[in-house]
Amino acid sequence: MESVKIQVVVVGGGPAGMCAAIAAAEQGADVLIIDENDRLGGQLFKQIHKFFGASEHYAGVRGMDIAKRLWQKLQEAGVEIWLKSQVYGVFENRRLGIIHEGRHVTAEAECIILACGGMEKSAAFPGSTLPGVMGAGAAQTMTNIHRVRPGRQAVIVGSGNVGLITAYHLLQAGMHIQMVVEAASQIKGYEVHADKIRRAGVPICVGCTVVEAYGQEGLRAVAVASVDERGKEIPETRTVIDADVLCLAVGLTPMAELAWQAGCEFDYCTSLGGYVPRLSENMQTTAPGIFAAGDMAGIEEASIAMEEGTMAGIGAAVFLGHVSLESMRNKIEQTKRSLELLRMGKLQNENTERLGFGPECGGIWRTREHPVAVIRCFQEIPCNPCEQICPQRAIIIGEIVRRPLLDTDKCIGCGLCVAKCPGLAIMVISHDIKMRRAILELPYEYYPYPESGDRVNAVGRDGQFVCEAVVKKVKQREDFDGTLLISIEIPIGLSAQVRSIEYPQKRNNPEGWYDR
Repeated sequence: MESVKIQVVVVGGGPAGMCAAIAAAEQGADVLIIDENDRLGGQLFKQIHKFFGASEHYAGVRGMDIAKRLWQKLQEAGVEIWLKSQVYGVFENRRLGIIHEGRHVTAEAECIILACGGMEKSAAFPGSTLPGVMGAGAAQTMTNIHRVRPGRQAVIVGSGNVGLITAYHLLQAGMHIQMVVEAASQIKGYEVHADKIRRAGVPICVGCTVVEAYGQEGLRAVAVASVDERGKEIPETRTVIDADVLCLAVGLTPMAELAWQAGCEFDYCTSLGGYVPRLSENMQTTAPGIFAAGDMAGIEEASIAMEEGTMAGIGAAVFLGHVSLESMRNKIEQTKRSLELLRMGKLQNENTERLGFGPECGGIWRTREHPVAVIRCFQEIPCNPCEQICPQRAIIIGEIVRRPLLDTDKCIGCGLCVAKCPGLAIMVISHDIKMRRAILELPYEYYPYPESGDRVNAVGRDGQFVCEAVVKKVKQREDFDGTLLISIEIPIGLSAQVRSIEYPQKRNNPEGWYDR
């Protein structure tokens, strides 16, 4: 059996593993990163939406493009990469068993960073094994990587960020989403994600779930019912809905088998997905020289996984003596603070009362003709691309978990924040008092794109028809990264109600947004 020696072996090439490898290599360590797939990036290649966070978390950049940027950094740092390789064991003295290029290899590592990711949870109910019932990750893989639409009508189980984002991706792929169901009494994900699919007419039903799936050779319909406080079906509420795809977004659990095998100590934490390895502040497990980061250290957001990976990479470099703990103190404290802010945003989101409409941020009630932004961001989530992109410094956030404040006197209505906002939660409004008309500039990410002069339906927060509108202008620029700015003209008295548009041609379009 072939044997190799390496200073740092990173297992897993997702966002945590890539950031860990980069951080360790930048401090002088020889690093090998191993992944079972044919390219690095993990879940990032499924994420065609723009990320939240700050600039250091690649805020406002689509996940698939973040993977490409991290790949470039890996190459610049001189990290060795093994793809299509499986790590099947971690043994004494930090030896790893690997299948690489069809042969067994033993790697003797001075330090190991485990970034193995998470595995989707499932749900059992009559019909849950039918073709067409799949995890949200499978649906994203089909649409966003293989460009295969899994069906025509879908029901999504779970209203966390994964479920809401998957629903949006399937809408962009040209599918019809019948509904999103959530057994809890409130939506679990970010309100801006929920609003994106509500505006497309997708109902989100809380306090209910799928109790049965019907079909023979494949899924044909699902039964949805309300549940009581114990999660039990209320029989008289059962309703049957047509669907050929049922996506289960019911959570993830850490893939921590290698950490178990290495003898790491574990704790059970429900909010982190189950059993997670016990970690020091620099991401080291109880097994000396073995670190963990990302979803296998606890299920959280990708931005948190990247910060954890950086922390683990620095920890490995310190463990090996490439750098001193004192020399890295500022970087460590900066990363810890970033993690605190990102997690603070998560906790604030979980504790937010979802009362529907919050106070507007912007000049929607201003009656002068000067265009001004309106920001409908009602939760304190970790995000600040709008502040960073504003050329007038009219948007103020400060720490990234705060809601944006807009100085309407400084705002010139340029629309840059509209295109940059990951939540598509900003628009620009101007009023023509004399003509009693309003011009709304809205973000749009569906195919086909409307053109100037087209008639569209202006819709409200829940996708309901408000009025007919005329497209006045369509802005498409490279730095908008696939988000169009569409200007529509509507009666001035309806500007407070309109949130988006429905383009009738979209309903008959056989292509998805990813075909652009």
